[in-house]
Amino acid sequence: MARTSPHRLPLHVPRQPEDIWLGPNDPALRRAQRLAAAVKAVDAVDLEAIAAQCAGEAGASDLTVAATAAKALSAALHASLGGCGASSPADAVEAVQRELKQAAKRRERDARSAAWRTARIAEEGEAGEIARSLAHSKVDARLQRAALNKDNLPCDVETRRAEREARTSAAAGRR
Repeated sequence: MARTSPHRLPLHVPRQPEDIWLGPNDPALRRAQRLAAAVKAVDAVDLEAIAAQCAGEAGASDLTVAATAAKALSAALHASLGGCGASSPADAVEAVQRELKQAAKRRERDARSAAWRTARIAEEGEAGEIARSLAHSKVDARLQRAALNKDNLPCDVETRRAEREARTSAAAGRR
């Protein structure tokens, strides 16, 4: 250990032992308070009611119900742990309600677009089916060409090194 000169000032001010344990600015105490606030926020959210509300909607599967409940729980945790600056369980409940409204709008938008697609398919009939199959075949052909090109690319280190040396020597020969 290096010796310090008595004439040098210390690099830090030593803390008193009573300042170290459970002071108001103690990091462990602050973390415990944040986690306690998160527990209160999660307790304030009624996940069974959220799941029942989501299951009551037409066409909601168990997976959709579970995903909605998980989003609600995530929103409560995010709000309580300081993501939104929330400090009370009521703020967490508001964040959950906002998330549920967004999820409901998203499901409604997806249902409308699926209904529009099915109506358009029914409206176009046989000609639309032929056009869709032609478009699918063009995409498949492009994917196959891309796969062939990828297979033809040199993939080992020796081949790339040889090609780089050939380009370098060709460039040197042109000079």
